[in-house]
Amino acid sequence: DETSKTPATKPKEVQSVQSVQSTLTCVSSRGKEIEERLRSRMEADETGTYLISSRAPVLVAASKDLSPTSVAELSTGDVIQVQQCEVLEEAQRVRGRIEKPAGWISLRNPISGFRWACLKQPQDE
Repeated sequence: DETSKTPATKPKEVQSVQSVQSTLTCVSSRGKEIEERLRSRMEADETGTYLISSRAPVLVAASKDLSPTSVAELSTGDVIQVQQCEVLEEAQRVRGRIEKPAGWISLRNPISGFRWACLKQPQDE
């Protein structure tokens, strides 16, 4: 019976992230510029220089799939070169292939917005 079906709801994490993203709107042109830069940092993943931002060690795996075995560990503040990005929807991860140490790390959880590494901007130098 179609009337007895309840509509699908999004997980709380998705609702809260979308709620915050939709409510943030700056009025001034400078505020809009800063907000846009922050949004792009939060959402975009591309190749380039990244800074490890996670407090916990970031595990480097041999494959892009989430793997319990690691080939190395990275610490907060380590700088890495991401050569390729892949979205793993089922695992809820954006993974990056890094140059040194060679392997794959999680860059971001697209559902919660949590980041293990942030793209370094020229002004961060």
